[in-house]
Amino acid sequence: GLTVPGPSLPNMTLSHSGNLTATNSQELLVRVLQFLDENNMNQSSETNSEIILDLSDTSFVDSAGMGVLVQSTRQARARGSDLRIVNLQPNVNSTIQLLRLDAFLTVGDCPNVVSSRTGYTGEISKPSPDVAVLKVPRRLDVSNVNQVIRPYGLNPDSQDCMRWIMDFSDTRFVDSASIAALLNLQKVAGENGCRLELAQVDREVRRSFDLAGAGDKFIWLNTPIPTTLEKAQ
Repeated sequence: GLTVPGPSLPNMTLSHSGNLTATNSQELLVRVLQFLDENNMNQSSETNSEIILDLSDTSFVDSAGMGVLVQSTRQARARGSDLRIVNLQPNVNSTIQLLRLDAFLTVGDCPNVVSSRTGYTGEISKPSPDVAVLKVPRRLDVSNVNQVIRPYGLNPDSQDCMRWIMDFSDTRFVDSASIAALLNLQKVAGENGCRLELAQVDREVRRSFDLAGAGDKFIWLNTPIPTTLEKAQ
């Protein structure tokens, strides 16, 4: 069954006990949607609000349950929030990995938007004189996008580069506000005689750009990002 221990700012905690299967998984989806509606989490721009789903008492999740985890995550992200799944039992975690859902679901106990676990540094790297690369964190949304793209405006070296490359290899979520900010960044790059390129973008993230009508407005780089060992073309 579902229990609600109560809100823990800025996150809301939801627990599920027992197996998560076709017989009860819709109950979880309904509760997630209630959380989102009741708390208007998509209105918060000051914190990275999340629903924390504690599965410490869940030892089995069937295909219907996995489908609800995916659907709940999509619903949360569509509202500018996220669903973070914590305290997974080993076999549930193994199933998630086997189905390769770990690349889509947010799993783990670290709620930080900009986390060292993702390798995010917030600094521009210069693999060659005409390329400025900036790594994007796992989640890019209204609460952190200005901080993430800020180095392009602050770093004088980037003004001299022909290419501003944003590395999306770790990114699993982008909201509409971030896409709007990237469109503006692209305009700024053009005014500086540069071109903005989005590299290694995940399929689900790319779909967010398409749904926002911005899929054809960016340069997409699917080849490996230039390193110090190779000169950018």
